[in-house]
Amino acid sequence: MQQLTELCTGYGPLVELWFDGAGSEGRTYAWDQIMAVIDEYQPQAMVFNMGRPTIRWVGNEDGLAADPCHYVVEETGVSIYDDGSTALEGVRYLPPECDVAIRRHWFWQPDDVHTLKSREHLLAIWYRSVGLGANLLLNVPPDRRGLIDPADRTRLLETTGELARRFADPVHAELTTESGEVIARFAIPVVLDHLELREDLGSGQRVRAHRVRADGRTLASGHTVGGRRLHAFAPVTVHELRVELTGEDAALSAVIGYSTGHASIPALEEQPAFMADKIDDQHLAG
Repeated sequence: MQQLTELCTGYGPLVELWFDGAGSEGRTYAWDQIMAVIDEYQPQAMVFNMGRPTIRWVGNEDGLAADPCHYVVEETGVSIYDDGSTALEGVRYLPPECDVAIRRHWFWQPDDVHTLKSREHLLAIWYRSVGLGANLLLNVPPDRRGLIDPADRTRLLETTGELARRFADPVHAELTTESGEVIARFAIPVVLDHLELREDLGSGQRVRAHRVRADGRTLASGHTVGGRRLHAFAPVTVHELRVELTGEDAALSAVIGYSTGHASIPALEEQPAFMADKIDDQHLAG
């Protein structure tokens, strides 16, 4: 408890406190005391996974969400070593966080630079986490100097640079409602190959499904919208879009178009297997 107090008081405001369930199987923690320290010193911090969580683990370490991507759940997975779920104390609003390492290992290793994920694979992860309404935590560990490895830094700049380029020129639509549909009208006809939908989450997650049409033709469809839902499609010139929403009191807060030069999202690339190593490590530690 002393170490937790030092952590909460020694670093200024924290964005997130991470309680990793891996290795916690069968253990008991003094969560009332732990959360009391957090409430006193870091009341605004997000709490991941255990204790009194505000965000939950997505259920894999590949950085990937799914559609639908539920924010409200009654149970959640806790550990990569356990396929089961942990029941919560009632229904909770817990948006998922997708965690993934930039290389094969979570901690820096001098001999695994060949496992550094490519720019395209990191983009593919981003589309399948942030683009599906989830949060993304990309693990980039410091090396033995306490610095970010130059190869990792370069890859991060490549990836964020491409995201900045793709989404540099957003075109916002004016939203109205007509006959139960959201009408998204742009000021002038625009050429789009990406569309971003944002749900109005003021009363919780309400959208269970959605479909976007232009001139009677379906451009995109899916389940979750959430904080941010991205769709890619072949370039099309549109002045007005119609968005059908399924779900009681479902509403959007924004519809934003982009011309990125890409008609589809990047494909996931095959990655080195690591779960077998993790399980072996756990058995050795035991």
